Amino acid sequence: HPSAARGSNASVATTATSPKGTLEIGQDWREHGNRLFRAGDYRGARDCYSQALQNAPANSVVLSNRAAACLMLQDWDDAVKDAFDAIRHDPANARACERGARGLLLLNRLAEGAHFCRSRLNALTSEQQGCEEWRPLVAIGQRIAAHERALRQMEQMLNATDGALREYDASRIV
Repeated sequence: HPSAARGSNASVATTATSPKGTLEIGQDWREHGNRLFRAGDYRGARDCYSQALQNAPANSVVLSNRAAACLMLQDWDDAVKDAFDAIRHDPANARACERGARGLLLLNRLAEGAHFCRSRLNALTSEQQGCEEWRPLVAIGQRIAAHERALRQMEQMLNATDGALREYDASRIV
């Protein structure tokens, strides 16, 4: 049952069937999950991808698809886990890399996200870096770097303010 893999979903019985009947083959589950995802039924899609993974647990594409569904469901932790599982099975899966980076950003794990993006992008050939499929990862890497810079600036401002307050308090005591 698809819901056994990830959370419970009362509508699984209806979303996990096709006009041909109960889906039993991993490819059918993936394709049905893709249809549900496109229709905006992210929970149903996630459940179908979970069922597809029962037949092929190392399928990087299905893991990445389930990560996408988890992102849409705001289940950031599972999205990151699935994306990194997908990358472990296929390091060249650009979509999984982008989804993992986006999940880290949404979890506010900026240092980890920046390191991940840098290491993935540094591993690419110059031809790969120019490919359309890697552009989303480049964009996420730039967003994470911008967030990191903004946080550093805020920390510097807070430290400066804290120092000024301490000096002010010390001058009042004297």
